[in-house]
Amino acid sequence: MKKRVLIILFFALLSNAASVFAQTEPEDIALAPDEYQDAFYESLKQKGIENYDKAIASLEKCIKLKPSDAVAYFEVGKNYLALKEYQNAQSAFEKATQLNPKNKWYWLGIYDVSYETKNYPLAIETIQKIIVFDEEYKDDLISLYMITNQYDKALIAINEMNDKFGKSSDREVYKSQILSQGKYQNAEISNLIEQIKKIQKKNPIM
Repeated sequence: MKKRVLIILFFALLSNAASVFAQTEPEDIALAPDEYQDAFYESLKQKGIENYDKAIASLEKCIKLKPSDAVAYFEVGKNYLALKEYQNAQSAFEKATQLNPKNKWYWLGIYDVSYETKNYPLAIETIQKIIVFDEEYKDDLISLYMITNQYDKALIAINEMNDKFGKSSDREVYKSQILSQGKYQNAEISNLIEQIKKIQKKNPIM
């Protein structure tokens, strides 16, 4: 009999707990998104008037509410970048890419930091990841190759871009600079031969 009473009591308590949870859970769910939204909009407002520290403080509230929110980390990175706090900016952008590696804008955040700090090896590594999403960023890669005197790689990339997207004035300037050094002229001759072969293949002589 005693055991039966305990079982009944257990299920009664369980039922009450479920009832309390059902009453409180919707309020919690409704509260968090409102807090997040308010904090996020506040961060945008503060960034708009260049109060970057206050914007970051609001975004930290967002991250506390949603620890896996890549957007908030990205915005933190942009505010730190505006403050020229490059290490903090890079850390925030890196966190964003870890949470969502398929968003090219998060990688561009790292690229912006690396370019401004003249960390060209990191800039090259990062832009190569961005090219996967948008091949036209290979023009940035060409510029980086020129800055770091990697003319062999630059010439290959220039010819690839010219072949795919047509010539551009910037690429032609870079190419002239490279070809002014005699050792690269043979590479250009080889490229011209390849181009002729492609044309002949498309338009065989009857």
